[in-house]
Amino acid sequence: MYARKLSANNDYSLAAIERDLLVPLNLKFKRDDNGEIADLTSSRAGVEGSLAIENTTPEGYTPQQLLGALIDAKSAEKEFMRTGERKLTAGENPNKENIDYERAEILANLLTGESLEALATRGLHGGRAGDRSEKINAVIDYLYKGSYGRDLYTNTPILGAASDQGHLESNSRGGVRLRPELSLINQMLGDTEGAERLARIDQAERRIRAAGSFNDKMINDADIQNLMQYKDFQKMVSKQPERAAKYGYVFDEPSVERYAGEDPTARAVLQAIESGRDTQASGLVAGEKPTVINAGEGSRVYVEAGNGNGNGDKADKIKTILKNGNGRNGKY
Repeated sequence: MYARKLSANNDYSLAAIERDLLVPLNLKFKRDDNGEIADLTSSRAGVEGSLAIENTTPEGYTPQQLLGALIDAKSAEKEFMRTGERKLTAGENPNKENIDYERAEILANLLTGESLEALATRGLHGGRAGDRSEKINAVIDYLYKGSYGRDLYTNTPILGAASDQGHLESNSRGGVRLRPELSLINQMLGDTEGAERLARIDQAERRIRAAGSFNDKMINDADIQNLMQYKDFQKMVSKQPERAAKYGYVFDEPSVERYAGEDPTARAVLQAIESGRDTQASGLVAGEKPTVINAGEGSRVYVEAGNGNGNGDKADKIKTILKNGNGRNGKY
């Protein structure tokens, strides 16, 4: 293959194509035993392609990155709700003479059937990608859009981070347009649109912030320890270390950013309980129903505990903690 003989300084060399098209999507060419890009050309009839790709380990997320992505997603969704349109900032109608488009086309045509299938079916949720020609077109689109290193809908940077093919329009409503999107954001927001998507974004923000609040000092607080007698609260707390690691929190020197005018423990409890509400567990140790705390930006905190079998003690404990419940939204 001619491209194998080109210097890495040549933009059409395999080394340059790998650097500019595969690396941004956490991919690389498969190598042979000598460490060279493997030539998988086959003499068997019907076997097409000579290059294979494999995944690389993506960089870990950071809380700042995820919270920033959610802010971008919220802004994009509000714009959609205002205009009824979803527009990509680039890559929608590519110039086929663009060098990255040309290289994506070259690479897609050179991939083995297995590698072509693996890339073409991303974002299809198990659906078929069609024949080889249709798969090639899907992979060209994926590689070209991925070369920008950002989500072309929300403008969130995705370079080096785990990404998926995210639907521009809801998949359940027939959406077929795709673009690379941060995997975790894709999972958190799911197949939603409009007000439902905004609610998912708010829930994801609370969950990420809560995971960063659970350090030893907060857990050992006497009021928090009182709440640990409730199974729902225990279950929610037990999830936080895994979530904190997933979201990229590092606790070598535990510190929690505080909201101005808000009690630190109050903030931790409020966010933690809000982020855990989706579990909707069946009940507490004493058979009580979960406490619900409703708090938005600039709002007061209200506590309900009279609709179960409890005697109100839990509400009193939480009210004690939430003396200074009003705060402002912040960003890590």
